[in-house]
Parts: sequence; C-alpha cells; structure tokens
Amino acid sequence: MGGLDELERMVRVGLLYDHYAPLLTPRQREAVELYFLQNWSLQEIAAAWRTSRQAVHDLLGRSVHLLEDYERRLGLLAREEKKRSVLTACAAKLRVAGEILGSDAGRAGELLAAAVKELEALLGPEEEGD
Repeated sequence: MGGLDELERMVRVGLLYDHYAPLLTPRQREAVELYFLQNWSLQEIAAAWRTSRQAVHDLLGRSVHLLEDYERRLGLLAREEKKRSVLTACAAKLRVAGEILGSDAGRAGELLAAAVKELEALLGPEEEGD
C-alpha cells in the first residue's frame, strides 16, 4: 500500500509541477525534474551537484511545499479537475441523450439542456461584446 501512496504523491507533484513550475527557481525546477520526473535518487542528484543528500532532500521538500502552497492559493489543479469532472458528466448525458433520442425525444431534450447548462457554467459568464 505504501507504494501506491508514493506513486500518487509522484503523480500529484508532477501535475503541480506542470501548473506551477515557472514559479520555482531554476534549481528547484531542476531538482523536481530529476527526482520526480526522471526518477533520479537523492544520492545521484547530490553526486551530480557535488552536495549532500540532505541538501537535496531539503531542497525537494521546500520545492514540493511551495508547489502545494501555490495550489492552495491559486487552485489551478483543482479547477482543472472540476472541469474534467463536469465534462465527463456532460459527455455521459450526451451519450444517453443520443441513445434515447429516437424513443423519448422529450427526455433527450432535458438531458441535452442539462448538459448545455453545465457546460455554460463551466465556461463562466461570457465577456462583454461577445
């Protein structure tokens, strides 16, 4: 079970990195890339940088903490996950509507209207002049 937790952590850090990497320093970005994306060990990074394993560990800890803090403040990853969830639900409604369109046009219309409403809510209010 510990392996799954570590895998989930690595995936989460990768997703956070995709969103917030520009906000890290070049050294922090390099550390995260080497450890989480290229699967280098702490010892390998330390040897390449001619520093201690503890220094690399501390830098990675600070970097991941910053990525999590950026997500808490900005919420880009959470918004993306919510959008994906809504889009998945809308796609399911559209599939069902397509299946029943011939047999129950009224119900299909309701599902289509619900999907449109959810998509519009996801997209947010239209800008003035559109």
